[in-house]
Amino acid sequence: MRHYECPCGNVLFFDNSTCVQCATEVGYDVASDQMVTLDGAASFKRCADGMQYGVCNWVLPVDDVDTLCPSCQLNRTIPDLASAANHEPWHKLEIAKRRILYTLARLGLSPLNKKQDAVSGLAFDFLRPNPGGLVLTGHEDGVITLNVEEAEDLERGKRRVLLGESYRTLVGHFRHEIAHYYWDCFFIGRTDGDVGMQGFREGFGDERDDYNLALQRHYTAGPVAA
Repeated sequence: MRHYECPCGNVLFFDNSTCVQCATEVGYDVASDQMVTLDGAASFKRCADGMQYGVCNWVLPVDDVDTLCPSCQLNRTIPDLASAANHEPWHKLEIAKRRILYTLARLGLSPLNKKQDAVSGLAFDFLRPNPGGLVLTGHEDGVITLNVEEAEDLERGKRRVLLGESYRTLVGHFRHEIAHYYWDCFFIGRTDGDVGMQGFREGFGDERDDYNLALQRHYTAGPVAA
């Protein structure tokens, strides 16, 4: 992530909400890709999820009718905040999600230009399984589901070892699932003879292969040589 600068000259990082040198409140504005100050004359206001729960440092224009920033507007379901055990995992999920949305915005692929939902665009469900239940991380029709337990370092570490996935991270989950979303955006409806599809398969492999067989081949023999 790039660094930013406070008006006092101190370095600001992507997740900062306060300058540690001058104590000025700051927040990230995705539209301008800048850290902005939130003093009395500020043109921006902090996201409500940041003000109430401390999980977000993004801002939106002070006269915006919305109270949630563009990132938090994409949340369809958040963890049950009646349980204190869900607060920190939710914070970690939001940190990872904002890094992916930052990258998409810089690539010109941002889904943040308007409030989205599962019908018109991208949405997120952050779910914790009930005792004995199961929540699978995945994507379907624009909705990305993340298991809240994956935000707990010990639990994610156990799954990393169990599944032999040395790069199993929250950012990795978001990258993987959002790629499914953009696959649907870019490639649904294209034909096998489409030049774009041919180039995709040359670079990334044939998506028509059986997924379970391809997964088994990957873990047995490793990735296909480029």
